[in-house]
Amino acid sequence: MKTVRAEPTLFELDPLRVMELHEHDAPLLQVLFEKNPEYFWICNGRAPMPDQALEEMRSVPPSEMTYSKKYVIGLFNNLSELVGMTIVFSNFIANHVWLISEFIFDKSLHGTGITQQFYQQLESWMQKNGAEWIRLGVVQGNTKAERFWNKVGYIQLRERINVPSDMQVNTLRVMAKSLTECSFGEYLLLVPRDRQDA
Repeated sequence: MKTVRAEPTLFELDPLRVMELHEHDAPLLQVLFEKNPEYFWICNGRAPMPDQALEEMRSVPPSEMTYSKKYVIGLFNNLSELVGMTIVFSNFIANHVWLISEFIFDKSLHGTGITQQFYQQLESWMQKNGAEWIRLGVVQGNTKAERFWNKVGYIQLRERINVPSDMQVNTLRVMAKSLTECSFGEYLLLVPRDRQDA
């Protein structure tokens, strides 16, 4: 029988549990990656490496891309199995701008609506913790992801071409969403690297 984790939940998604992950959770995260390798094939041109989970937990943006905190967040089912994860950076590049850098869920959840419910609760949690803008990048051609982020209200600000990613080179769609009444013109003053002419 699986042991129920004792850590506090970050936000509610009954009956699933949402908790922050730490390095000792890397084996759980590695299992999720290996069961769901599509993200890595699309983004990196290969299956996840044997130490992929630990690498994702330890990696940080370049020094010029400042942030306040990195959150590795896991979604657990009622058997305490990790069935989804996301990585989020608070105050990324500018205050009140948050970044979603990964968003991976088990195939068993696809088409259930749970991923969208998780996102809505994640967005509310980020907003309660100071987010006014959320930013992310989607690899062009990752059709499911492109549809998902459009559906939940993100708009494309620019494309970054020839972005190296492990075994391949990608075109990255830089997308953002406002959680306030502020215009995207105001956002681009905060994050000028997302301007089309940057």
